[in-house]
Amino acid sequence: MVLSGLAIGGFTLYSSWKEIEEVYDAQLIHEAKVLHQLTEHELSEYEDRTINLIPETEDLGYKYERNIAFRIWHHGSAISRSANAPAFDELQAPPGLSNQRVAGERWRFFVYLDPTSGITVETSERYRIRYELIWYLLLGLLLPASLFIPVVLLVVWYGTSRGLRPLARLSRDVDSRDSDDLSSIDPARTPWEIDSLVTAINRLFKRLKDALDRERDFTDNAAHELRTPLAAIKAQAQALRPRMASAPRCNEGFANLLASIDRATRLVDKMLAFSRLQKESPRQTSVDLQSLLRETAAEMAADAVAKGQELTLETEEHVTIRGDRHALGIMVRNLIENAIKYTPSGGAISVALRRIGTRPAVEVKDNGPGIVDPEKDRVLNRFYRIAGGDSPGGGLGLAIVKWIADQHHADLSLSDAEPHGLRCTVTFRPS
Repeated sequence: MVLSGLAIGGFTLYSSWKEIEEVYDAQLIHEAKVLHQLTEHELSEYEDRTINLIPETEDLGYKYERNIAFRIWHHGSAISRSANAPAFDELQAPPGLSNQRVAGERWRFFVYLDPTSGITVETSERYRIRYELIWYLLLGLLLPASLFIPVVLLVVWYGTSRGLRPLARLSRDVDSRDSDDLSSIDPARTPWEIDSLVTAINRLFKRLKDALDRERDFTDNAAHELRTPLAAIKAQAQALRPRMASAPRCNEGFANLLASIDRATRLVDKMLAFSRLQKESPRQTSVDLQSLLRETAAEMAADAVAKGQELTLETEEHVTIRGDRHALGIMVRNLIENAIKYTPSGGAISVALRRIGTRPAVEVKDNGPGIVDPEKDRVLNRFYRIAGGDSPGGGLGLAIVKWIADQHHADLSLSDAEPHGLRCTVTFRPS
């Protein structure tokens, strides 16, 4: 709008300038013809008569008259002129319209020659009066525009922001949803102009929900169906254990077989737990993190002792948050289990509950090999395992931790421990 206003102002200025030039030039020409006719009439009645104007009185004159002048010649002799004409001295303007400078100012001249009567009439005016009219017209255009454009911009801004408010509310609603909240948007809360968009988003949500349900059903069914054959394979393998005494060469391969079966069983159990977590609606209750950490650490202490590790618990105070106790228990258990798995015999694992600013945080730290920086984000993906790792695992532990943290609007961070090892920190929002 501002650019359009400037363009219109420029065009108006240009067209007004042209029109004013033509009008004032026509006025000069008309005045010259009138003076010619009057002079010719006087000369026809009184031959060889000299026409002289009475000296102008300032009180009777008008300020506009200072900007106009005329001179009349008959056969080369000056016979009449206006009061301010002497300032032109011996200036002789060419016939027709021309621009001249008099005392440093621009004047517009028109010279009319009548060869028949020998009369020459010269009319002139300062360009200043043309400039003044141009600026008055321009001011008359720009002053209302300078008031009109801001008012229009304010109205447009108010109308646009008010009109887009439902769309902004819809954007905030969609943006604030959890990743598993694919419920339909209520069309009654949205303006009719975006009904088609809301309908398309709802259809997309339904397709995504169906796809996620199929994926979770498949994972659940696959994990559930795999538990039975794995249990049968392990039972058959254990039934063969007494016979391995007579074949000592096969003991190592038999031990590897049992370890592989146990690893597959743990992976299936995690897949089943993860699938059920995703299917269940979180039960938001008041959870005492200190009590939860003590219970989980007590459950995992036997595994740490079996590997010759030291598991310690540090809690500063009772911290209560809103969340799903069952899911949070799985999250803490996976963090401790992951630390036990990757920490060598004789290592130390610490579980701590502290505050980072005003936010409660659960921290599990070990002195194992740790994770290099480029891998820290990748290990949070499902089924991703660090290349070259010799510890058993299916790559689901930290992925489950990340998913549960996201469901509780918590931040999961992986950092290096001193002097070596991994520090996993889950920071919750203050309740």
